[in-house]
Amino acid sequence: MPSGYSSRDVGDPSQIKKNKQSMADLKLRRLTELNNRLREDLERERIPVSQAAKSIISYTNSTKDFMVPSVWGAVEKKDDPRQRPSQNLGTTRTFATMEQPLLPRVTIQFCTQCKWMLRAAYFAQELLSTFSTSLGEVALQPSTGGTFVVHLYHANPSSSGDEPVTMQKHLLWDRKAEGGFPETKELKRRVRDIIDPSRNLGHVDGHKSKSVIPPTSSHSFHMNFHPL
Repeated sequence: MPSGYSSRDVGDPSQIKKNKQSMADLKLRRLTELNNRLREDLERERIPVSQAAKSIISYTNSTKDFMVPSVWGAVEKKDDPRQRPSQNLGTTRTFATMEQPLLPRVTIQFCTQCKWMLRAAYFAQELLSTFSTSLGEVALQPSTGGTFVVHLYHANPSSSGDEPVTMQKHLLWDRKAEGGFPETKELKRRVRDIIDPSRNLGHVDGHKSKSVIPPTSSHSFHMNFHPL
């Protein structure tokens, strides 16, 4: 017979025998485990259905568990006897006035319909990387209508500790008025010129453009923020 039609090699007979023995052992172990589980189930104590039903009815009629309807009516969760008292939740205080925000504060208002969230987050990251703790907060404010506006809030240095804080608001950038998005260096310079004019921004100042547009608007307003 040609070699192309030769029968397949059946392999080592001893190895085939070992494989069959392994399969037999595996089946035996599984049958043994199943038999043990069936024996445990048969030996378990049985409760008559009538007794179990009476126990459930008795519990429902006598319990005040807020999760179980009963003859007691609706039970508030706070009245649940199993409810553990809260621990280390702190105290709740009611303030007549809002607490003072972290200043200086930069807000970046961006249009969500224009998919500008990542762009706004990029500017926020750049400002935080440059000014770090010199900024109290950089907030992203979702908006619509193709807006991309950057504001800066900072406390008026003339405010005393006993009087409400006078907060100044500066418009750093308005996409509609400026005709586009700001360059990162320009935005950093405008922030620096307000919060710390004497600060050197390194390479940002080294490539400073000849014409620097000052903040387009600045006005002060009183807020009911009192120092903590």
